[in-house]
Amino acid sequence: MKRKVNHLFPKKLLIISTALAAILLLSTVYVFAGCRPAEILDPAVDEEIAEEEPVEEEIDRPAEEIEEPPEVEEPAPEPEPAPIEDAFVYAILEGIDWDAEMLQVTQLEADPYEPDIGAGVALADDFQVIRSVAIRSDEEVRDYEKKIDLGQIPLGSEIGIQIQNNQAVLIISQIYVDQDQQVPRVEMQQEEDFIYALLKWADYDQELIGIEQLEQEPYEQEYGPELALAEGYQVQMSVVERHEAGEQEYIVDIALQDIPIGEEIGIIVDQQSKARAIVYGIAVE
Repeated sequence: MKRKVNHLFPKKLLIISTALAAILLLSTVYVFAGCRPAEILDPAVDEEIAEEEPVEEEIDRPAEEIEEPPEVEEPAPEPEPAPIEDAFVYAILEGIDWDAEMLQVTQLEADPYEPDIGAGVALADDFQVIRSVAIRSDEEVRDYEKKIDLGQIPLGSEIGIQIQNNQAVLIISQIYVDQDQQVPRVEMQQEEDFIYALLKWADYDQELIGIEQLEQEPYEQEYGPELALAEGYQVQMSVVERHEAGEQEYIVDIALQDIPIGEEIGIIVDQQSKARAIVYGIAVE
């Protein structure tokens, strides 16, 4: 019995061999193209690959080879000012810190040998305050001193300070009266009142003062607790010098700021119930 020969087998084998060869060829191309066959046909992709910057590899170094940042040296503290053992300076009294027991001052231009006290000086436990009044004439100068309270020195006035061991032991408030520069006293006009009062506060910008009127006569009108200042108001200081021969009064013009808060003043009140003149008086002997 004759066996039939399948003539289609060689042809199938040839087709399979050709397919395997094609697959092998494509695999080779795929490997050489970096597993991105689609990019082989795109030259722009090759340019991007060429332009990519190389990645720097991190190199592990031992801990001792790693440079430590340099240490920043802190600035040395400023040396404390030398203590003021004994000195006398002039300053403007800016304020009083009663809680801290400190004078707030602006020191006036000092000589090279004078110490710099800064913006304040502590008060000694037994500090004293003196008001010195110098009455000057062409022939002589007569000085009068009187102990007063610290609050009787008006803020903004010039003072002298005796300092010992960094503390103010003596504060001097100086008043000068020139006999040759007297001014006439402000006189009352008709239908004006004259009252005595304590100066409680002063608003220099709004031109208002707070007062506590002292005992008045039955015919006197009551004013306060607030009083406006009249336009062009005047402020004068009356200095009464008492001596064996009698009394001599000197009148000088001052500013409202020269009157300490809490002091007794005389006020001339005009018809509009405004303070036309304020008089602050002191006596020396």
